[in-house]
Amino acid sequence: FGACTPATIIRVSWTCRPAYDAVQSYFVRTCDVNVLLSRYFPDPLAFRVLQRRTGALVAGSTALQLFLRQRYPGSDLDMYVHESRCEEVMRWVLAQGYVFQPFQSQPADFELAIATRNRDGPVEKQYEYNGISFIFTFVKPLEHHPSKRTQIDIVAATHTPIEVILKSCHCMLDLALCAMLKLMHYRL
Repeated sequence: FGACTPATIIRVSWTCRPAYDAVQSYFVRTCDVNVLLSRYFPDPLAFRVLQRRTGALVAGSTALQLFLRQRYPGSDLDMYVHESRCEEVMRWVLAQGYVFQPFQSQPADFELAIATRNRDGPVEKQYEYNGISFIFTFVKPLEHHPSKRTQIDIVAATHTPIEVILKSCHCMLDLALCAMLKLMHYRL
């Protein structure tokens, strides 16, 4: 089914019961948001509860992987959240075993970086026009490959996360993917 469009796959499922069962199995294996998120978190449902509570959105290559039914090794997780909810999200990510990785312009100490994040405006000035207040990066070595790591970028929106995505994306596909992932956290 990997080369088929979603419409073709659905049409195949209408042909007979074994085809229907095969399609259902395929979708469970390839389009399960929990499987995709388990690459970053040991308990994807807990992340989705956090997402619901904070309004965090996932966009970028992680969202794209879900809809293209492909996996990109080494891709990071881009999370967009309103700046008022960012600290809660960042502390949750730290509790999952991630470590703060500061930008050159950020203090190396996480607590100091949190305390000074808004003192001089956005961490990276080039993001200011996109409604981004600051960006924090977190990394965690992979359990079976310590030399490799997973990365999470948390982007703080001054107004709304969807505004940042719209302003910083060069295509409408990211919007559709982000909207879909937003909806998925309601289907627990």
